[in-house]
Amino acid sequence: MDKMKTIQMQFLLAMLLGVLVVVVMGYYTHTFNHDYFWLFRDWHFFVMSILLQPIIEEISFRGWIQGFLLGRDIGNHRWWLISSANAITTLLFGAIHLVYHTPIWAFLVMLPSLLYGYFRERFDSITPAIVLHIFYNLIYFSLLGVPSKI
Repeated sequence: MDKMKTIQMQFLLAMLLGVLVVVVMGYYTHTFNHDYFWLFRDWHFFVMSILLQPIIEEISFRGWIQGFLLGRDIGNHRWWLISSANAITTLLFGAIHLVYHTPIWAFLVMLPSLLYGYFRERFDSITPAIVLHIFYNLIYFSLLGVPSKI
């Protein structure tokens, strides 16, 4: 299998993993949203949470922070597939989520953050991270609704 097919397969697996994680979260928290059309009625939330927020976060974290760290010695150490730039960016990403979420939720967002950072580096672009982030948010909010107590 050539390199591009491998990357495409990894990206597809990352998308499927996002669906699996959301389904497992919904199952264990009993928070499945059965009104699947609410996103279309609340289009402001849709635009902000599913489109703009992921774009802004990925430009900020994977674009500016991870990009800056990748240009420094501190950001180029690797632990298997994770660079220190990705790890540091992910820690900051989790920390910023402490502002509006519980510590467990802030920790949980670090898992997809590592994937976003991996694909940012793999493609040398923030576009794959943005696409994954939008997709994960779309699946999350579509299946589980708006988190009220997380």
